[in-house]
Amino acid sequence: MYLKHKWKPHDNTGLDIKVKIRKDLLTGFDNPAVLDCFAGGGRIYQEVYQGMNYLGLDRKKGVDDRVLLCIDNRRYLRSADLSRFNIFDLDAYGSAWEQLYIILGRRRFIPHERVAIFITDGTDFTTRMGDITHRIKPLLGIPKLMTIPCLNRHLLFIQKLLIKTALGRARLVLERGLLGYNPRKSAVYIGLLAGFQGDFPFPSPDPTFPSPEAVPPR
Repeated sequence: MYLKHKWKPHDNTGLDIKVKIRKDLLTGFDNPAVLDCFAGGGRIYQEVYQGMNYLGLDRKKGVDDRVLLCIDNRRYLRSADLSRFNIFDLDAYGSAWEQLYIILGRRRFIPHERVAIFITDGTDFTTRMGDITHRIKPLLGIPKLMTIPCLNRHLLFIQKLLIKTALGRARLVLERGLLGYNPRKSAVYIGLLAGFQGDFPFPSPDPTFPSPEAVPPR
């Protein structure tokens, strides 16, 4: 048995939910400066970021009026000065947790500074197979070659744990979170608004970490 038409990823599945999450969290956001790490075809830029201070990263060259760098985003994130950005868009096809941890591991914040982060997590399929990207397994204490049956049942907990740990390492406190899904429920759209509160103790992983507010589909 085989699939006649192989599935291919498409930009901006669930575009309306992605746009709603971004517009809701960025209402009243001061001096936005956007780093769009998976710039793609530019639909989110057109709907949300046009007119803002913006830089897009993508492995494919763009054909529009955006400021784009054709580069592996991990290479840029590990070497560039990230202090000029306060909005990080991680609209990945699969997993963007590696990029999130690079950003919050390198970006230095000042007291009362705010940051907005948008994440698309498409790891639902791999967790249904009992696996998850090897780059984040060490963060979860999972051996590299181990698979865990029904891991997808714990996906929301995993996402909350990864977010809490990443924000804690950067000394950020979550002010507001929004959560949505694509029509197939195979991708999760997360929006985070966080603020730097100074040198507070590093929080331990806590399963009671509040869930982001659900964004209903249109």
